[in-house]
Amino acid sequence: MVEVRAIRRQRLSRPLQLACAYGVVRRGRTYHDLGEGFGDDVRNLRRRGISATGSDPHYQPKSRPRRADVVGLVYVLNTIADPKTRSNLLRSAYRRARRSLLVAARTDKAPGNAYRDGVLTSSGTFQRNWSTEQFARYVRRILGQDVTQLAPGVVVVHKRAN
Repeated sequence: MVEVRAIRRQRLSRPLQLACAYGVVRRGRTYHDLGEGFGDDVRNLRRRGISATGSDPHYQPKSRPRRADVVGLVYVLNTIADPKTRSNLLRSAYRRARRSLLVAARTDKAPGNAYRDGVLTSSGTFQRNWSTEQFARYVRRILGQDVTQLAPGVVVVHKRAN
């Protein structure tokens, strides 16, 4: 069995720092963190006056995914061992986003033993190893939408206005 482990943060994760700096996440827009773990990014966004919620089936089992102006999948996709589950979650997150989807994944090589299309780390967690280019291509291919890369492993998919 593959373990799931969330990381504790005292400040915003790098992807959320970038999303705030680029104005993707800001006051006046709602944000929902899918796979929020312990909810540290949500708490830190609220401290900045941003309307933020989160859900996580493992760490917050009573929480439910919501629609929001911006939906985030921050370091979630790279921890899902099943490719079909991974792509379905990405599509679901995109459908929940009213304006933009923020997606981030590790793009360094996690050490471990080969497992499916990634590795099992020494701590028993799964990591999908993507290069920066592979990750952006993956998101573009699954969603059929252009992506804007904010940094290696951090992309935004903006919805087109109807």
